[in-house]
Amino acid sequence: MSVNMDEDPPARFNKLENSVHALQEQSVETANHLVEIYEMLKQLTGGKQQPRPKTKIAAPRESSPDLESTERPERTKKPTPIKPAVPAEFDGDRKKGRAFLFSCRAYFRLCPDSFADEQQMITWAMTYMKAGRAARWAQSVMRREEESGNEEFEDWEAFETEFRKQFTPANAEATAINILEGTSYYQGNRTVDDFLDDFRELIYDSGYTDKKNIVVKFRRGLREPYGTQIATMPGGSPALNDPDK
Repeated sequence: MSVNMDEDPPARFNKLENSVHALQEQSVETANHLVEIYEMLKQLTGGKQQPRPKTKIAAPRESSPDLESTERPERTKKPTPIKPAVPAEFDGDRKKGRAFLFSCRAYFRLCPDSFADEQQMITWAMTYMKAGRAARWAQSVMRREEESGNEEFEDWEAFETEFRKQFTPANAEATAINILEGTSYYQGNRTVDDFLDDFRELIYDSGYTDKKNIVVKFRRGLREPYGTQIATMPGGSPALNDPDK
């Protein structure tokens, strides 16, 4: 119903009042119709009143993007477990002794939580000594431990020291010194990388610690033109007391 705002207030009031009464009467009539429909439904269902389904409507949650980002846990990708290679079976060949020790140390470094103590590390290493002199030596160690009730080695360092005596090249220090004092270690037809690897091993075995002596022997062993290129580098050749450079 529209109301003319130009009419005087009493007239507008009467029209609004009549409209309210009309809406009230319409509401009552609608309610009576609903009651009649309800009674008819009761009769059709045998007088049993059917429960009205209840639906809960959740009020929309006001959210803040910043709050959600802080509350949502970050998903971090779990690192893939490392599965390092175990040492190859060792038969006591002195030429393979260092490689066996290296494999053991690499495994210890990658799996530090796999062993309760160093005695377990020693026993684990000996389980790969399955053939030849290595197997006989390991069996002898285990037998002595069983008879005495004590560990043969105090720690891994003690085990490795004895292992080197038994299963790495004998007189390695004297042999390496003799080679470095001659010319057989020179590069020859080998690549620089191969020469460098062999040279480092000789220095390790020889026990040389004088840096100048190491640099001189390395440069002397290089095949030309590498030695000349190092000596005449534009920025100056590396210092004689710095083997790394």
